[in-house]
Amino acid sequence: MDFTPKNIKMCEKAEEIQKLWRPQVGDFFISPWGDLLLVIDTKLDILEWQLVKEKIYSDSPFDIWIPHQDQLQQMGMPYKCSNSTPYAPKPDLATFLKEFYNFCFEYGYSRKYPKRTPVVIFDSIEQLLLAFVMLKEYGKIWDDEKQEWIHED
Repeated sequence: MDFTPKNIKMCEKAEEIQKLWRPQVGDFFISPWGDLLLVIDTKLDILEWQLVKEKIYSDSPFDIWIPHQDQLQQMGMPYKCSNSTPYAPKPDLATFLKEFYNFCFEYGYSRKYPKRTPVVIFDSIEQLLLAFVMLKEYGKIWDDEKQEWIHED
């Protein structure tokens, strides 16, 4: 799991992803006071958590969900792959991996850095998967300077 400040910021600013969060046992999140917490129970809609590490991030006005790699991968699979038909089932793993691989090594992810590929811009598989999902599902790219997701027209 990537608990670096960059990944936390990317997750925090991915409002579309944050809105999808339905806490499950095993989920990690950053509390409004900056602590890393682990969901240990969700009985009766009451969230029980365990402290993993104190003050790893600056204060935030809300909880920040840090999706696992498998959760990000599931988010990336529902989109229609470029070679699918409207009647095709969800893309299989091989198709997803091919499109993800192409994304990782494709020049021109951002017009700001046309000679940089996503594997150079991002530091972990979680960051790459989040960037892939944000681009494919929401048409947004990560702007390192502004520290936010933007539509690059």
